[in-house]
Amino acid sequence: MLRVALDGEPLLGRRTGVGNFTLGLLEGLAGLGGLDLNVYAVTWRMRQELAARLPAGAHLVGRP
Repeated sequence: MLRVALDGEPLLGRRTGVGNFTLGLLEGLAGLGGLDLNVYAVTWRMRQELAARLPAGAHLVGRP
């Protein structure tokens, strides 16, 4: 199983083009299967909201 980690900060706050791309990337990777898809946020600002914005198959992890 391949472990993938992605910065999920673009999903926080008002969604921009980068946030839309990040969400699309996460949804695409989650749909592949066979991946351990982990998302983190380096910032503490609004970090608690990140888990609710993740697609099925992606997991919130602590800071890298």
